[in-house]
Amino acid sequence: MKRILASLAVVALMASSTVGATRAYFSDPALSTDNEFVSGTLDLRLSDSDETNQDNVTASFGGTNLYPGFQLPQQFITVRNSGTIGANHLDVTVTLPVGDGSALANSLVFPYDPDSQNGMRFGVTTSTGDSINMLTYLRGTYNDGDYDLQDGDNGASLYGALIGDTEITLQDIANLGKIRIVADSNNQGLAAGTEAKLWIHPVVDTDLTVQGETVNATFTFALDQVASQY
Repeated sequence: MKRILASLAVVALMASSTVGATRAYFSDPALSTDNEFVSGTLDLRLSDSDETNQDNVTASFGGTNLYPGFQLPQQFITVRNSGTIGANHLDVTVTLPVGDGSALANSLVFPYDPDSQNGMRFGVTTSTGDSINMLTYLRGTYNDGDYDLQDGDNGASLYGALIGDTEITLQDIANLGKIRIVADSNNQGLAAGTEAKLWIHPVVDTDLTVQGETVNATFTFALDQVASQY
């Protein structure tokens, strides 16, 4: 009987040792570090005849000693998306001081003949193949198909917005408010790393009678990422 009890005690001790034993397994951890998420940029830069890639430029357009029939030289502002993401559109607003220079503002006329290519045009060159004649678009007589123009406050098309106007003046452009330039077959100046130009080539109307007047115009440009930005 003592032998049986002794044997049972040994078995119990072995079972207890087995339950309490520590088991070892292989393990090899690994890390993935430096996982960066970087936002892109919209970076609008302007250039003109004597300033390059600036946030703001001055005296890009203008002329002195103007008189009836005077043809100003063709002038331009280059807009460049120097950022890393494309824009949906470019908004352009011309602001004139109230009252001051109103006669001259109404006498600075932009020729809209499609063959002249230069009254007011936006694009890569003045060719109809890669730019828009903004004046014929606004009069509803011709659409180059490279860009579209919209009301920058509600997205409505500006095709024919100045239909019937025999002359389109600086004042008329200012009265339109925010003009939205949207890519059609061309997206230069909107796509990242591209640029385009806004040309103007006004002539002073022969009806101008006010002398010694000054009009100071501000051209405001803004790139926006998506169409819903107003």
